[in-house]
Amino acid sequence: MMGIRRYGKTTWQYEKIQALLESNVPFENICFIDFSDDRLYFLRAEDSLPSIITDTYYGIYPHKHDEKVYFFFDEIQYVNLWGSFINRLQISENCEIYITGSPAKLLSKEISTEIATRTFSWELFPFSFVEFLRFKNISILFDDVKNRDEIKKGFDNYFYKGGMPERLILPNDTMVNKSFQNFVRDVITRDIILRFNISNPVQLERLTQILLNSFSRLITVNKLKQRLSGERLNLSPKLINEYIDKLIDSYLLYTV
Repeated sequence: MMGIRRYGKTTWQYEKIQALLESNVPFENICFIDFSDDRLYFLRAEDSLPSIITDTYYGIYPHKHDEKVYFFFDEIQYVNLWGSFINRLQISENCEIYITGSPAKLLSKEISTEIATRTFSWELFPFSFVEFLRFKNISILFDDVKNRDEIKKGFDNYFYKGGMPERLILPNDTMVNKSFQNFVRDVITRDIILRFNISNPVQLERLTQILLNSFSRLITVNKLKQRLSGERLNLSPKLINEYIDKLIDSYLLYTV
């Protein structure tokens, strides 16, 4: 499962686990691992073997080799040689594996090269407007006159706050704005600057700011270049296009 930071990938895993338990899958047949846990930092070393996780599990429950086991691996990108680990596990055991990762090191187009066995990948996006209304317990029947005002107010709220679940539960606008600023900074820093070793992050940050302030408007690379040059930030059209591609891969923006 792919998606931008803090959009509910881990929550989805918890809900899936709960659904399995409610369908009478024994809890011993479910293994959830969060690889961002500091106690698992040793798995990030180049000489580490992630198979220690499953070896430990089957060491505790050896009879589970004969049963179907559900593995949930959160933030798999932190694991050294994670692709080989998943391939071996799928081939050697009767299991179903769910993995999530940050776009910083786990792009959907890279999954097919890491995992040789059959996989299904999907993306988790923010709430649509209909999902937003359901989250707010607002009826989506627009034909009902009583609901129209509530739906219109809901749209104003959705237009301002967006579809990030985290922002919808914050108590005031100040925290909403601060949350969004932190979110954008995290994506730029972790998913682009650190991953691609960007030599001049100020240029990228300013380009991102301009693009986010220009959403739904027609904009060209040449106009971006001219505007940045006016601020003494010299980026070539090629570099601007590369930065935009990275912002798209990180789910921060889309172009049409």
